[in-house]
Amino acid sequence: MFPDKSRDFLKACLQVEGSFDQAVMSLLPTTDNTVTDDDDANDLMNSPFEPLGTCCDTQDLNAELRDLQKNCSSDQREKLKIDEEDLLNDAMAYYKDQDFDPRKKLRIVYSGQPAADTGGVIRQFYTQLLKVIADTFFQGDTYRSPVYNCDMVASGVMKLVGTIIVHSVLQGGPGFPIFSLGVYNYLAKGKLNEVMEAITIKDCSSHMEHFITKVAEVADVSELDKEETTSVLSESGLSMTLTNDNKMRVIQSLIVHDAIGKPKILLDQLREGLQTLGFGSRMQVYPELFKELFVAGEKEMKGSDVKKILMFPSEMSDAEKTIMEHMTEFIVGATPDILKAFLTFATGAPCLPEFGLGRIRIEFEDAGSIFSSTCTKNVTLPRSFPDKDTFLAALQAVCDNSGKAFTSI
Repeated sequence: MFPDKSRDFLKACLQVEGSFDQAVMSLLPTTDNTVTDDDDANDLMNSPFEPLGTCCDTQDLNAELRDLQKNCSSDQREKLKIDEEDLLNDAMAYYKDQDFDPRKKLRIVYSGQPAADTGGVIRQFYTQLLKVIADTFFQGDTYRSPVYNCDMVASGVMKLVGTIIVHSVLQGGPGFPIFSLGVYNYLAKGKLNEVMEAITIKDCSSHMEHFITKVAEVADVSELDKEETTSVLSESGLSMTLTNDNKMRVIQSLIVHDAIGKPKILLDQLREGLQTLGFGSRMQVYPELFKELFVAGEKEMKGSDVKKILMFPSEMSDAEKTIMEHMTEFIVGATPDILKAFLTFATGAPCLPEFGLGRIRIEFEDAGSIFSSTCTKNVTLPRSFPDKDTFLAALQAVCDNSGKAFTSI
């Protein structure tokens, strides 16, 4: 039925899907690529399967998201009171409510914090919430995958996470760029072959990556710890014995199981949540456009990009022009993490407003400190500073601020 797929590829597919019918459905439609075995251990950093094809979408992500926003209700926003110290539980209680309506937009009120939500507060809310979610429900270093256990599966929390991601993106908040390309392909398309074409050893958990590396590097597999080898193969559903002749095929099966097979039920729940408001369906049509919202490192923040969206007054004094030069120098030379911190301070989200189409207005006032309005995306600077070092220290302090989200700085 699938002459262009190797036996090993089909076995791995059957292993992940669990049944013949599901495996067949996941492989339709077929592709023209073929799978070849490569026994060179140095190729572990490349996909052990065929390369993923590219897509030449000419659509605009911002336009697609604006279109999806039409699925939200235009009525008054629903007020949600949040205790910043208990943000995750407050948010989950809202999304678990049986009367939850995904079409309703939120208006966030932080307990004990003076902030009127006209856009900036909700961006800050989703920025904080998605960070807590990533740290609580996901694991990994370079790429992350759901923490797998019975409680996670039974709770259905991944479906809620998918809905939260959709709400964040459609209400001006950040995406969730923590996944590998392989996992993203599954979230976007739900096709196993799309995943197997892209996954690598870096998609695995640290424990599995360490074991696979040992298998690949050892000259004779008989030198490996037999108890550990038997345990890992058994936990991965492999009944074969590891030999020097089949070790690369075993490695492929281990990667598939650890990266996709084990967390598949949780990824399916996440995919279900991403269908909220038609988001998942649009992502399936334009996977290349939506990729930057989900793939880690897909689009690194650059100082030159942030510089382009800064809008200074058309008329400035000499002192203000000097501050503009210092600020521009700071932004251009800043690290991606500092840039994200600055954007969060200015807009409430660690990403370019409206995917680079929005602007951050810079204003000058007779004030003693730097402050911002995340709702209007304005940053207000004092008209003068004693010297460059004082200004840069003040700007750095703004980016390093780790206090309450909406108190004075």
